[in-house]
Amino acid sequence: MLDQLGFRVRMETERAALTELYEATSGAGWRVRSGWLGALPPCSANGTANWGTCSAAHCAALFDRTFSYNPECAGVCCSAAGLVSVLQLPSNQLAGPLPSIIFSGLPGLRAVAMFGNPALIGSLPTEVGRATALQALDTDSTSMSG
Repeated sequence: MLDQLGFRVRMETERAALTELYEATSGAGWRVRSGWLGALPPCSANGTANWGTCSAAHCAALFDRTFSYNPECAGVCCSAAGLVSVLQLPSNQLAGPLPSIIFSGLPGLRAVAMFGNPALIGSLPTEVGRATALQALDTDSTSMSG
């Protein structure tokens, strides 16, 4: 487990990355945006997700089913160490370009599901290559290239 200072620094880095995602993709217009930009960090130190509607059971099921879509889960999933491990935002009315910081600012990111957002535009950021933990990326049915 990270020390308290390390956790706070990481928490602020993750908050900044997710805030940029929210702002760059018209978060105010998302279908599900519960908890986003709230007072709580995206993930608590114990791995509880605070941004979105994903419960621990939903997050576990994502990995059990090889990252399949769960309509009851929209937001982030967190690792036991409190790192953002999944961005689950399919068919959530994201609009605009995907900011590169989500791949560089979320070091524990294992999966990204953003399919079904046709107004998501631009190229896939080259920083995706630096996301060494990333195992799955789904941007089908978007207007992204790359």
